[in-house]
Amino acid sequence: MGHGLALAFILLALGGAGLAFVKPWGLPRGDLIRAQYDQAASERAALDKSLLQVKADLARMTAAKAEAERLAGMEREQAARKLADLETHAKAVMARAVDTERAVAAAQAAGAATAAKALADAEELRRELARTIAARDELAKRLETGQTPAGQPDAAAEAEFAKRLAAARTEAAERFMQARNEADRQITAAQADAAQCRADLEKAQAKATGAVPTESAPATAPACPPAAAAEPPAPSTATPAVVPAAEIAQQLTASGRISLYVPFDTGSAVVKPSALPSIEPIAAALRQDPKLKLLLVGHTDSQGDFGFNRQLSENRAKAIVDQLIAKHGIDRARLAFAGVADLAPIASNDTDAGRQRNRRVELVRR
Repeated sequence: MGHGLALAFILLALGGAGLAFVKPWGLPRGDLIRAQYDQAASERAALDKSLLQVKADLARMTAAKAEAERLAGMEREQAARKLADLETHAKAVMARAVDTERAVAAAQAAGAATAAKALADAEELRRELARTIAARDELAKRLETGQTPAGQPDAAAEAEFAKRLAAARTEAAERFMQARNEADRQITAAQADAAQCRADLEKAQAKATGAVPTESAPATAPACPPAAAAEPPAPSTATPAVVPAAEIAQQLTASGRISLYVPFDTGSAVVKPSALPSIEPIAAALRQDPKLKLLLVGHTDSQGDFGFNRQLSENRAKAIVDQLIAKHGIDRARLAFAGVADLAPIASNDTDAGRQRNRRVELVRR
């Protein structure tokens, strides 16, 4: 009996030792499996949290981009509306300028006393037109070189603006050409009437010479309109007259504008050495009056393409402005420039002398 119990204890001890030997090297324990499961669950939760954070960041970025695009659209719309207002105002000023030029031509042909007032109105309209064109071109440059808030230029808006600007310039050129032709026609008719009147007067005086006036000879001379004033001489292309700074300042104070003749090569906007003496008095006038601000308006004659001439007239005015800034130290904020081609002639473009007078740069006090 005692031997049997001892044998039983030995067998149990051997079985326990065998189980202790198998456990570390056999199938994983349950607690190890649970630990691995918990770790996987924790990692899954962390990944889910990171995914939610990424989704939230993406939503915020999408909302910010949509807001930026909305603000960019609003800015372009505001600029487009302002440009449309300037274009409308420019057209209105051009129409008024045409009407005033017609009134001036009619008053001069008829010798009316209102010619002085009509000339003053025309001059004021020219200034307003120059200011409007300068504001329009400045806005156009801002749109051409501007960036949207997202950092990309709006090519469609630029193309649409260029199209509208070209159409407006073409329309303005056509209207001014029509007005100029109508004024020339009226002046020619008035000159013909004046010539006929003077011829009748000469005939009447010839019949009355040395004799008592008869019924065929009028007792009083008919009232004939005055002959057209002779056109002022054009400046010499080789050596244009240099206007002193004192005269520039005096004209700007008296009438707010003065025409200067700065020599350029045909079709060129490059400032030549021979043009420097004509530019130096402008700088002197600006230095003498620190509050003086000027708009330089380039003009051409009517020969050639209008689009090319308009750009050429603007480039020449800009070249003079650049010269005043770079060589004479004039503050850029005091200077502006514009070009109107042949839209505001001061003489007939039918003669060489008249065309030469029209090729000028006007200084307009701002």
